Amino acid sequence: TTTTTTTTTTRTTTGTAATINHSQHSYCLMKRCFSSEAEASPPQQASPWVKLLVKDSGKKVTQEEVDDFTALVARHLLDGNKVKLALPSNALKSLALRALCGGASSADFRLRFNTTSEGRTMELQANPGKPWKEISSDLNDATFVANTTEASKLSQRLSVELQKKNHVILHTWADADTAQATILEAILYTGRHKGFTLRCVAQSIRNEAEGTPRLLVHVHKETNPTNSHERAFIAYPPGRNATKDYVTKFRATVKSRLTQGQLIEMEARGQVATVHVVQTLATVRQITAKYRLQWVNAYTKGESKGSPYRAIRFCAGAGPTWDEFNEMDFSQYTLLHSSARIPDLAKAISHHVHKNGGVTFHVPEDDHEGIVNVVKAITTVQGLGGSLEVISSFGQGTRDGVEMRQTRFFVRKAQKLTPMPRKEALKRQSEKSSKESNNNNNNSENENEKHAKKTADEKGDDGGAEEESAVSKPTTTNEAKEVQSTPSTLE
Repeated sequence: TTTTTTTTTTRTTTGTAATINHSQHSYCLMKRCFSSEAEASPPQQASPWVKLLVKDSGKKVTQEEVDDFTALVARHLLDGNKVKLALPSNALKSLALRALCGGASSADFRLRFNTTSEGRTMELQANPGKPWKEISSDLNDATFVANTTEASKLSQRLSVELQKKNHVILHTWADADTAQATILEAILYTGRHKGFTLRCVAQSIRNEAEGTPRLLVHVHKETNPTNSHERAFIAYPPGRNATKDYVTKFRATVKSRLTQGQLIEMEARGQVATVHVVQTLATVRQITAKYRLQWVNAYTKGESKGSPYRAIRFCAGAGPTWDEFNEMDFSQYTLLHSSARIPDLAKAISHHVHKNGGVTFHVPEDDHEGIVNVVKAITTVQGLGGSLEVISSFGQGTRDGVEMRQTRFFVRKAQKLTPMPRKEALKRQSEKSSKESNNNNNNSENENEKHAKKTADEKGDDGGAEEESAVSKPTTTNEAKEVQSTPSTLE
């Protein structure tokens, strides 16, 4: 029994399992402060979140501190609670991993970035997992991580492995704080940059021939059918050597899928492919296409070794209708120019989106370098933790007094990207077709009446009656639809 000024803690240890009882929410152990704070959870959630606030004193953590903190985490998980941990330092990342290994059963955890007034930090979210007997400790196909391993290199290795299989094991020594922090950083970067949903389990094993235990981290790639990445249609943008037929087919396919409410994913590498994607998304009929951007690794055919190329992933879905989009007041948003350097553009985008909620760009249609610079700058902000979505469109502008066509970007804080329900998509298509059909019929009748009146005036009242009846025959609905469906020169 250990007594401090703020609480009384009783530990009962059986093997590696420990339980802890405390009467207050905050207490101090060996100059390292811990506090638990229950967060409000939605009514539909059965398990509340418990946030553990951990402060690093800068001193090396002792085994007694590890045991105490392990007991605290284990008690919350044993009660069925979910635990959140903010991990701003390597020492706390190592402490969190070791704490998750000491419960009566395993704990599943996920990682994400959390932005606060103090900056951006890593946050670990853990919930009760499977019994230890169901967790494998086989190291035959595992990857060892040393204190000297770089997080970026490990992230690349992890990305390649997860493309081949759904379960990867990383392991290091239990006292290697730097290596354990590297493992968590690589997992977080891999999940964000490759779009994977990763679930992890920390495990500690001891070999009689080794004096120091090993710490294993099981990384599982989840294939959740409700994830937008799993439901998206994959399209391949045309590159520099693509044929005209392929470009036409690509644009028609993307527009058709988006109009039907389906999500689309595309990876563009190079200026030509990026411009094709942006301009295709700007010409979707009936509705706008909103999309998010993300840096990813791209591999060419026959490529097996060496560093991968960088590509930009477009995740597009149905946005507001064009009528709703055009009714927006864009004068409240700052108009930026694409001629600045990409890092400067990224800073400006982040600043104005945070300040005003959005920002706009107007780039000449033939300025492909400017279009790509805007896309790269937006992607850079997204990679640094921003959450942005983009809507592209075409508009008319002037340059040196000459009218010209522009590719326009509207960038704002991201909203939920979900597929449009099929009923809603069909309803919009039906309403649009009905409206176009009525407009065509009305226009046809007006033109016929004008033409008939003009003919009657030219021929006089005697010979005009028969001619008028022949000319003023209204266009049928089918004929109107056929005329409307004829593709324009732009399409």
